[in-house]
Amino acid sequence: LSYIPYVPNLVVSKVPGFSRIVQVQTGGVGSALGTTAYIISQRGMERLIRHDDEQRKQHSTSKMTNENGYTGLAIPDVMAQLFPATRYATYPTVFCRAPNTKSLVNPQLDALREVVFQPIITTSVQSVLVKTGLSTNTLLQLTVGVLLTLTILSAQLTFTTIRDIVLVTMANNNGDNGSIFSNGSFSSSSIVVVVMSFLFTGFSLFLILQGALLAPKQQQQPPSSSTATKSASAQDEARP
Repeated sequence: LSYIPYVPNLVVSKVPGFSRIVQVQTGGVGSALGTTAYIISQRGMERLIRHDDEQRKQHSTSKMTNENGYTGLAIPDVMAQLFPATRYATYPTVFCRAPNTKSLVNPQLDALREVVFQPIITTSVQSVLVKTGLSTNTLLQLTVGVLLTLTILSAQLTFTTIRDIVLVTMANNNGDNGSIFSNGSFSSSSIVVVVMSFLFTGFSLFLILQGALLAPKQQQQPPSSSTATKSASAQDEARP
């Protein structure tokens, strides 16, 4: 019903014969599906309960388990472990996280969420994942590479334009009536486009890098005893 298309190591695949259904697969603990909504079968629920009983028995003498039987993994992460190849989603998803919803766990990412969780952006990312078959890790690297390249190119054009404007202004002050608009390859509209593209790509790159730097680290194993009770509420929010 809903999943976050920005979690690490996510792959969304087409299901033959179904245009509105996709298969979702993730790579390891910490990239389950993020804040999500799902339907689970009775057989799947019984499997989760058995797994919880096994974990409680296994850790019955360990401080890793509190009196409620929590062993350090949120439900979406347990589902990722138990059902790695049998999780499916609607395409596009029925629900989408509201971009203006503030996080109680990771408020440092709220500014990034306001951008990436706009419905048109979320739907576009889902579409790219489905049509290309790329993982979110690969897509992120390609996106950063493209934005970095565009930022550098637009910055070079912007600085070249500013230099030419300065040179022409200096020439006009010396009595030469030349103009970059009349005898050069620039126009007022092209200069605006160059500057706006530089600002847009630079801002987009800044948001992505900010999210990468501020996002919580992926949890690779159950938390220590000092953090076990905290991670139950934090795990679902620990993604962009």
